[in-house]
Amino acid sequence: MAKTVRWTVLYISSKVLTGEKLLYHARMEWRVESMHWLLDVHFSEDKSKIRDMNVEKLLNTSRKIALNLVRLFKEVNCPKNLSITSVFKQNLFDLAKFTNFLGVFRLNFKLD
Repeated sequence: MAKTVRWTVLYISSKVLTGEKLLYHARMEWRVESMHWLLDVHFSEDKSKIRDMNVEKLLNTSRKIALNLVRLFKEVNCPKNLSITSVFKQNLFDLAKFTNFLGVFRLNFKLD
């Protein structure tokens, strides 16, 4: 028998929102936060010692591209329950698997 749990969450906002709109905005915020968490876990973004703003922006964009490539690879080639962390570990730290990883994009997106 399923147990019902009820939560009360309070939000402070200058906008008057319906419950549905508030839920949408909260989910969008957590979506961004989860991306930042992945960037920090996999690329140690918070530990970066780079102080040049142009270099930091370039690296941040490159990390996001890499993260999205791993997500695309996962959607096409991995079971749905496999985590992004597992995809990184299984495919990016072994040269043969990394070559296969890159080959998937060449085949699917006709990169030549």
